[in-house]
Amino acid sequence: MQKRWVLKMMLSIVLCMSLLFSATPVSAVDVESENYEGEMIEAVALTADNIPEVISAASIEENNHIARIFSEEKDMNSIVFLNDDDTATLYYFEEAVKFIDEDGHIKDKSNQLYSAFDDPQFALDYSYVNKDNNIRTYFPKTLSQESGILLKTGDQYIEIAPLMTGQSLVSKSDSDSGDTVHYSDIFGTGTWVEYSPTFGGFKEEIVLHEYTDNEFSFILDAGGLTPVCQNNHIILTDTSGETVFVMDPIYVYDSYVGEVDEATDGYCHNTWNNVVELQFLGDNQYKITITVDESFLADNRTEYPVYVDPSFTVSTSGSGSSKTIQDVPIYNGADVKNVASGSNTYGLLGYVGQSGGKEYGVGRLLMKFPGLLNNQTYKALSANAITNATLSLKEASGLSTRTTIYANQYSGSTWTESSATYSNTSWSGYTSPSTSSTVGSSSQTTVSFDITKIVQGWKSNTTNANKGIILRNSNESNASYRKDIRSTESSNKPELSITYNFYGCKPYVSQASTNINCHGYACFTNNWPQFLTSDDAKYVQNQSTTTAQALARTKTRMTTWLNSNFRGRWKEVSGPNVTLASNQWMIVMRIGKQGTDYDYHYWYRTNNGPWANKHGQTPSVLLPASDMPTTNYSSGWAKGTKSGFYNSSIVYYVLTQ
Repeated sequence: MQKRWVLKMMLSIVLCMSLLFSATPVSAVDVESENYEGEMIEAVALTADNIPEVISAASIEENNHIARIFSEEKDMNSIVFLNDDDTATLYYFEEAVKFIDEDGHIKDKSNQLYSAFDDPQFALDYSYVNKDNNIRTYFPKTLSQESGILLKTGDQYIEIAPLMTGQSLVSKSDSDSGDTVHYSDIFGTGTWVEYSPTFGGFKEEIVLHEYTDNEFSFILDAGGLTPVCQNNHIILTDTSGETVFVMDPIYVYDSYVGEVDEATDGYCHNTWNNVVELQFLGDNQYKITITVDESFLADNRTEYPVYVDPSFTVSTSGSGSSKTIQDVPIYNGADVKNVASGSNTYGLLGYVGQSGGKEYGVGRLLMKFPGLLNNQTYKALSANAITNATLSLKEASGLSTRTTIYANQYSGSTWTESSATYSNTSWSGYTSPSTSSTVGSSSQTTVSFDITKIVQGWKSNTTNANKGIILRNSNESNASYRKDIRSTESSNKPELSITYNFYGCKPYVSQASTNINCHGYACFTNNWPQFLTSDDAKYVQNQSTTTAQALARTKTRMTTWLNSNFRGRWKEVSGPNVTLASNQWMIVMRIGKQGTDYDYHYWYRTNNGPWANKHGQTPSVLLPASDMPTTNYSSGWAKGTKSGFYNSSIVYYVLTQ
């Protein structure tokens, strides 16, 4: 395989040069001044074209995301949405979820497979590629021992082929979870292999319809890299020692659907008790042998088909101190208390006991977020602006016994992934704030922690921010309560989302919430601000106060609010027809009086779009500019059925994002 690929490499210098940027962590690319396909850098209402694949439709609906704020996305690891309550949510990922294409445009990554190749080098031998990614997986037309799956980033690559006789033609299927390719009868009749691209590599599943064998072998062309097998996962490093590719430990599960209580059922429908071995064959070729838990495959409670799940990924966020999210398990067992485990693809929380002939004792997990701390959107936030921070992790022990996991601010000494152990960190180094999550499932699940108070505290305490958090199991004495947290080295990476108060130029969307009145819609607040003191209220309600006087008093309070939130970024203008920049919007404030009743109302528009008018719970109504009053008298506006309900005084503000 290697010689064939090297020959092809000589024919593709242009392609290699165009992708060379990906040899460095793409999360380091400064995208603050970039545009997405020429769109203006403001909030853009969500459409099929700008919803990123990394965020599910269910999450968008559940969290009430209504627009994409490209100007808030300051790096390749973040996605930012505007929410229907005028807050924004920043999703921060351990890996890049965007890439720069050959034309220099920033695009969201996608796992869609394409069959058309522009380069004849790939069109000859390969059928499909995930071209919406700078990390590309090429699937051959015919899978054989001589023609495998090619994973490529920049000028670095690996190629994986099953150790098999004969060959298998490719087929492809599309599903809600992404594109998948199939190769039949790879390890005998009744077995096939499925491959799916991921943002950082590809996922492989060996599908067994019956128990015929528990050993499966592959040939690895390491592409000049050095592979090492550690704790049943394979790490491939370059000449500088940096991790480039990783093969996760093998996760095997059956087709059972439903909850399992291991305490009463006594059986788990998945297993991590599998072995990976690596053997050097010469000429940069290696043999990978996967041995699946034989007792699991032979057990009459195992429901076929069974899925054997290895994954290969690219270390897109670098390694060691260059990673955007760092995590390292620490164990107090006698055999490993001095062993750094930062390269492991999982962290075991709770009592582990013995594993692989070594005493692990109890496990805890340290995590910190240097990429987030350097993210320009996050750095600009105050602690008060952050309304929620949620950390989501994948748990994959398969143990359904329910337990509580605690996440605390870590208070011990500073640490690194490459050196942190039980012996040189503080086992009991945790303080408030604290949060927790209860978990117990028979299959891989998501565990979420509300770490809002912890993240808010980081804004004023950089020492704590640089130390991060520590996760620990509430039951550290019983192995059946152990939980396996997938790490940043795995294909199931952590995700951090931060919701914050957003002031900016938002698109026109329906606002039906009872918590959003006209001021909240125009001024990005949850409801009416406390502009007026009790003395102000008495003044404007006084029957001798004129409308103009009431407006003047209210303008004074409005000015205080504007200076608090937009100092140097707002101005009063004389009328509604001012031309606005793409990062500006206009607010019109009116106060009117009928008898002793005063009413305040606000209109809103972005740059040169139509006006939005909102009353109470009713959705915003888009109005043509011709309906906007051009004088300080709003006879053209109505309240209820009464046109020209009252005389008004009006003031116009322009705000800059």
